[in-house]
Amino acid sequence: MKEMPAWLKMHLLDMYERSSYAKYLQMEILDLCEGEAVISMFVRHELTNLHQIIHGGAVGSLLDMAMNLACYSLGRQVLILGFNTNFLSGTREGDTVRAVAKVLHSGRSTMVVEGRILDGRGKLLAKGRGTFLATGQFTQEDK
Repeated sequence: MKEMPAWLKMHLLDMYERSSYAKYLQMEILDLCEGEAVISMFVRHELTNLHQIIHGGAVGSLLDMAMNLACYSLGRQVLILGFNTNFLSGTREGDTVRAVAKVLHSGRSTMVVEGRILDGRGKLLAKGRGTFLATGQFTQEDK
C-alpha cells in the first residue's frame, strides 16, 4: 500500500476521532493508506439482531465508514450516492469484525469503492460496492 501525505493522514485521524457515530460503534482505524482503509469494530450485544448475530445495519455502517475513509485517503471530499451490500454469513457477540475498503475508480466527479467485512478468523461475512460523489479536495489548510 502506498503511503499518503502525513498532513492528510493526521487530518483524517483527527476527523475520525471527532466522529460521535464512530465512537458510539467503537470503530478503530487499523490501517489507512492511499486509496485503502481498514477499520474494525467489536461486536457487542447492542449490535446484534434478534438471532444474536451482528445486525446488518452495523455491518453496513462499518462498510460505509471504511469506504468513505478510502476515498478521503486520496484527498477527496465525498458524499455517498449509494452502495449495495451482499451478506454472506454472520458472527456473534464477542467477535471483532473488520472492514477492508479499496478505491477501484477515482474519476473527476465520482469514485467507486469496494469493501469486504471479515470476522476475527478472516471469514468473509459481507461484501459491497459504493459510488461516491466527489465534492472537493482536502488541503493542508484544513488540518
